[in-house]
Amino acid sequence: AASDADHWRLVVFGNSSFLSNQLIGSLGNAALASNLLNWLAQRDQLLGIPAREPEHVRLNLTGSEVRGIHWLVLGLLPGLAVVAGILVRYRRRR
Repeated sequence: AASDADHWRLVVFGNSSFLSNQLIGSLGNAALASNLLNWLAQRDQLLGIPAREPEHVRLNLTGSEVRGIHWLVLGLLPGLAVVAGILVRYRRRR
């Protein structure tokens, strides 16, 4: 059986800026650092990606923006589909 001295683990990054105070809290950098250290210490049972808290996003639209979206979804997009269908039919009949 191989001893622990026969197994090496190495992690290489281009730089360590993901561990800076400004970036440690964004994009899962803290989880990456924690998993990195646990993996290097051969504590594989502690590896994992924690669940993220869902973000609550509120969309505030003006009346004119709502009307614009309404016409886009109910008028323009179906109209483009109809025009495309007519063009395809016309080209196939020629």
